[in-house]
Amino acid sequence: MVGRKRPVEGSCPLRSVTIETEKPEPVLSMYEIVDKMANGQLEIIRNDLRKKSGNKIINAICLCYDVHVIDPRTNKKTDAVLLELADKETGTTNIYIPYNYCDVDIIKKPFQVSSDQKYF
Repeated sequence: MVGRKRPVEGSCPLRSVTIETEKPEPVLSMYEIVDKMANGQLEIIRNDLRKKSGNKIINAICLCYDVHVIDPRTNKKTDAVLLELADKETGTTNIYIPYNYCDVDIIKKPFQVSSDQKYF
């Protein structure tokens, strides 16, 4: 089940926690955007993840954030949660989960789009 509070002015959609161990275990990196310059903050996060993937600290990435996107099935602009998924074998794929608080079914059917983001 996917849940999200209604948008609040000045809210922070991403949290920051990094877990790294000496053993070859998964590394968890989560970030918090603390200002309204979301695109700049996303680039900082992406660059950090690229550095960690280049150092072989991580081998898969899932970066999640809220976006406005054109749904290719309807050609209409919609709110969506974007899951930016990346690994060494398959590259990066974007999964969009559209939502609309005004509809009875808030969460819509997800769709997938290839991404030009390179992490590995």
